[in-house]
Amino acid sequence: MNIFKYQGQEEDHYTNILMNILSMNHCKLAKPFLQYLIPNESKHFIFNKENVYIRKRYRPDKEKDIELIIGVAPYQKALSEKNTLEENINSIPDAWICGENFNILFEFKIRGVLDEAQISAHQKLVSANSKIIRLRWHDVKSALYEIITNGECTDTDKFLIHQFLEVSNLFKQKRKSSGIMFETIRHSIL
Repeated sequence: MNIFKYQGQEEDHYTNILMNILSMNHCKLAKPFLQYLIPNESKHFIFNKENVYIRKRYRPDKEKDIELIIGVAPYQKALSEKNTLEENINSIPDAWICGENFNILFEFKIRGVLDEAQISAHQKLVSANSKIIRLRWHDVKSALYEIITNGECTDTDKFLIHQFLEVSNLFKQKRKSSGIMFETIRHSIL
């Protein structure tokens, strides 16, 4: 992994940056990040030899006792959890964090809401009893602030986290339209 490697889509690029920060120094920040992000679930994690993976189509490690899907988006989902959607079978998870007894699949959206078809497709990549946790970017940012506040990082880590937090303020809304007015489009078609 390389923090400066450009990924083709904006969402993938920012995922790459965040996961690279968490994986620095043998994934030193993965443990406190997960403990602040999902405190109840992480109580059961055995933190040992964590690994971070980006854009792996299949579970990068063997099946574990604890497997979670964490979806992160600026806004809460707009669809019912029980809504049946056509699955996006070509969907590749944005990232994974794996530890001794856990595998966590991450799906990130920097605008709008989670794509429930993607979440549904990702459920086939983890164990049948896996839990889905839907979070907002506010939760991720809070976990990163806690890492800084509690002195669990180096000055370099702190600088990189601050830089990420600065750009994450843009993860709020759907892309704005191109600005072409409907009347202009209608007249060009006629």
